[in-house]
Amino acid sequence: MAEVIHARPNMMTKARNTQGEREERIVDIYATNESLGDQHQDECPHDWDKFGCKCYRLSKVWGSWNECRRFCVSHGADLVVVDSKEEMDFISRYGGYIMVGATDEASEGLGRWVDGTVLSVDNPSWRKGKPEVGKDKNCLREVREKTNCEWTDERCEARDWGLCELNLRK
Repeated sequence: MAEVIHARPNMMTKARNTQGEREERIVDIYATNESLGDQHQDECPHDWDKFGCKCYRLSKVWGSWNECRRFCVSHGADLVVVDSKEEMDFISRYGGYIMVGATDEASEGLGRWVDGTVLSVDNPSWRKGKPEVGKDKNCLREVREKTNCEWTDERCEARDWGLCELNLRK
């Protein structure tokens, strides 16, 4: 059984679910922009970096994917959802190894970003050209080696920094 975080405005709950229950409740796992939207402003909070209509900061938690996500949600944000090559280039400034907002823990092989959108297995950002399929590597991590940033699957329990993303309203 796996632990998942359910994000709601001003509230988080934990649940332990079987594989079937996780698949049925996949929509509940992911925080949406609408559910967090009431907490957003026009400018980035102090200590956040702005790029486009989003704000970014590293979590102050060196922890598992869920612990990093919990930190982000507690600040009205979520783990980063990479929407473009330009955004990928921007977040590469955070360097090293960072947890980002996608997982296939609810349904092996079908990765989803924390906003519920499907994570493409054909994205050229994958380190080995595609995700590694395996029950023990279910969370997405960005790896920066030299000048190149790539994605790799990682154990959700692995300890890293998380990159939080806050969407600004226009």
